[in-house]
Amino acid sequence: MKSTYFLAVAALVCLLTVLACTDPTFVGTELLEGDRAEVAYTDTLAVKATTILGDSVITYSPDLVFTRSDFYFGDMADPVFGRTIAAVYAQPRLFIDPVTGDLLPPNFENAQIDSVVLVLPLSLSGHYGFVNQPFGVEILAMTERINSASTYYSNVSFNTGASIGQQTITPRFDSVFVTRTFAPFGDTALVQPHMRVKLSDQFASQLAGRDSAQLSSDSLWLDFLPGIMIKPSAVSQGLLNLKLANTWAGIYVYYSRSGVPGEYIFPLRSNSPRVSSYQYQRNDAVVEPFIGSAALSDSLLFLQGLQGLFVELTFPELRNLQNYAVNRATLELTMDLLAVDDTAKYKLPPQLVLIKRNATTGNLDVIQDVSISTDLAFHGGRKSEKDGLTRYELNIPFHLQYMLEGTQPEKLYLAISPVGSTPNRVVLRGSGRSDSPVRLKLALTSIQ
Repeated sequence: MKSTYFLAVAALVCLLTVLACTDPTFVGTELLEGDRAEVAYTDTLAVKATTILGDSVITYSPDLVFTRSDFYFGDMADPVFGRTIAAVYAQPRLFIDPVTGDLLPPNFENAQIDSVVLVLPLSLSGHYGFVNQPFGVEILAMTERINSASTYYSNVSFNTGASIGQQTITPRFDSVFVTRTFAPFGDTALVQPHMRVKLSDQFASQLAGRDSAQLSSDSLWLDFLPGIMIKPSAVSQGLLNLKLANTWAGIYVYYSRSGVPGEYIFPLRSNSPRVSSYQYQRNDAVVEPFIGSAALSDSLLFLQGLQGLFVELTFPELRNLQNYAVNRATLELTMDLLAVDDTAKYKLPPQLVLIKRNATTGNLDVIQDVSISTDLAFHGGRKSEKDGLTRYELNIPFHLQYMLEGTQPEKLYLAISPVGSTPNRVVLRGSGRSDSPVRLKLALTSIQ
């Protein structure tokens, strides 16, 4: 029986010594005939590649509360990939004194509520497509709570009720934010890009009609407003990245009592759930007929981030290499530019990654060639330019060896890295192309 550990170590040693062996033989699908060479090379092993729908991804779990930064928003119309509709569910809570840590419930009794505004901070980076344009924003009141102890995926849908605010906003990334809430000794102005959505007078009246006892705890507040859905109400050509981990995101209530102005925020506190939801409409888009079609995928492959599109990969001739150890295995893919595409607007992904289906859990996991290097340094997959072509090269010697031994599934999935966290997309040349097709470049050692 072959030793997996020995073969993996041998593969790495040969890779790092640049394969210092003699008499290489170049082979095709006849696969390494003859025994006169210790090391042989091939880049003509058959690769079957098909564009498929991507899996839903986790967009909220208790472990992600403090780490997520990708809260995409918009209804982006892409001529190649169709529409990407990104919305966010959020749960504003009562304000907590940042100094004492005490809960500070609101008191609107005998007060005149002048306006209620949802403040949505904008990230300075991570936006996608064309974002210097009007965005339609609608706020819906949720009728069910988000369970902060649960895990939610990007295909989630919560029950919602009435619209409590709608506005068309052109984002300004030099906007100034002014608040009294975090500055008890006077107004503080911060140059923080954000959007302000005025909530309806009807919602303000409902809020004003509640006495202090009905707003004295998070639970009672959530009985009144279990959460909000921030959804796009108009088609645009880009996606905004909302900075919803910011402590001053939330619902601001501006009121006055006996002529004295006041301000209260229902913030998205650090433990407030924020759940992203992604939907796609690909009717009449270029990509539509290619999804699931092995024949069309021979020409073009389509990758899309968030919950978009994967490429499924199999290597039907790999079984013929049972008597060889994998020294080096590089998957090479070349970008293809369509006439209707605009990669200046819709940026290409900086990096791709290969993942596998866990046979026990069914989850998608990174392959061993990724897990041995936390920054993907060994696995590669970064975009590079050479001879006028844009390429991605991914190193997979360990996983391919395990596939040879039958200890890993036969299918791999190509995705945009980081998986589920970026809307980037790319069109690639398929395996049937005469010009720069998908290639698996192998260096192998006979172990007979």
